[in-house]
Amino acid sequence: VLERGRQSIMATNANFGMMEGAYFVGRVELLAWLNDFLKLDYKKIEQTASAVAYLQLMDALFPGKVPLTKVNWGAKFDYEFIKNFTLLQQVFDKCNIEKKIDVPVLVKGKFQDNLEFCQWMKKFFDVHYGGDPYDALGKREGAIKAQGGAKASPAAAAPAKKAVASPNKAPVSKPTTTAKKVTAAPTKPAASPVKKEAAAASGKSDKEAQLEAQVEELKTVVSETETEREFYFGKLRQVELACQQFDPEHALCKRIFSILASEGGDEEIVDGGEDVGIEEEMEGVAVEEDDETF
Repeated sequence: VLERGRQSIMATNANFGMMEGAYFVGRVELLAWLNDFLKLDYKKIEQTASAVAYLQLMDALFPGKVPLTKVNWGAKFDYEFIKNFTLLQQVFDKCNIEKKIDVPVLVKGKFQDNLEFCQWMKKFFDVHYGGDPYDALGKREGAIKAQGGAKASPAAAAPAKKAVASPNKAPVSKPTTTAKKVTAAPTKPAASPVKKEAAAASGKSDKEAQLEAQVEELKTVVSETETEREFYFGKLRQVELACQQFDPEHALCKRIFSILASEGGDEEIVDGGEDVGIEEEMEGVAVEEDDETF
């Protein structure tokens, strides 16, 4: 009963209005707070787009709720940030925190969007943090060591320059990453001594523990896939809106619209038709000089 009451209060305290004092905290104070508490070396608010700082803050608030070994500590590109934010959303849901993360917006690494989310996070942290000591660096190094030590710690190599990949690069690498996750999912549970100990304590067999772990892994893959789907849908919507600024009867625009309107498996619309070069299709597309859409 006490736990349900605590979760109810937590859910209520997750909603802060835009006129709340939290949204008047400046970037200098936010960076100083993150660097001091988490032992980081962030120089810009945009570096929080990797979500690793938020995951550690949640680990400090709710010990044991954040699977730190699943965090991509060396994330540098938007498609890598998506995995971390998906993990953060799962932690929010697990802790009954009524906060929907706008992942496609935050992973772009824009200042204002990440500033507002960081301001919200600080307010939420200040409300719920009990003051218990937290070894941020030790937790981080332990998680990286458990992963095999292949990824850099954000304290030593925080994403500083181009944390977000350009739109034309993300779609190439992203599906490969997801495919690897699906293949590797069944093998992870067997290698976890922590899960075996938990299974023994609850009286479950190793086989049951493995099956439950596989189910959790698959749930994570499904959640990440849904987030990726929303991400790409947003990209396609941006392309559609950009094309609407040009002559809809132009060959290039018509070709793009036909691709966007095609259904799954309808590849002849993409590959069929005349083999018109992109340079030829661009001829005649009027672009205003002051239009900075592209």
